Amino acid sequence: GDAIHFLGRMTEMIKTAGANVAPAEVVEALLALDGVREAYVLPLPDPVRGELVSAAVMLDDTSDLDAAAIRAELRNDLSPFKIPTTIAIFRSDEIPWTLTFKVRRADLTKMIVERGTGIDHREFAASDDVGAGALEGEGARIGRNDPADERA
Repeated sequence: GDAIHFLGRMTEMIKTAGANVAPAEVVEALLALDGVREAYVLPLPDPVRGELVSAAVMLDDTSDLDAAAIRAELRNDLSPFKIPTTIAIFRSDEIPWTLTFKVRRADLTKMIVERGTGIDHREFAASDDVGAGALEGEGARIGRNDPADERA
């Protein structure tokens, strides 16, 4: 029968060119890739599309994935507008945490911009026919190893 699937809170949605992207869906696809241990998905402001999907990714020690390989793999599971346009690869100890073990989103967003490998949004603009728009997004974080567990 029919089922309802919870994709995330509306305040967490990233609105890119008028389309809503649930950060949790992108995180789930990232974590399904061999070699990805932890992932965060956040919006980046964009004057053309409103927001862009970006990702901070932590890889397993043995992984040789890079941003291009991650994007190529995501094309198998996600619509083009959901694939992060900017991907930054970090070590877990580089992620900025609050004292209560939550990610400092503003700091992580700056780090993604500084380190991330981005693509020109025109690369996939032709494949999605959605209009322009913008909405504040919060982002999502899901990992296989929760740093709060390690630090407690």
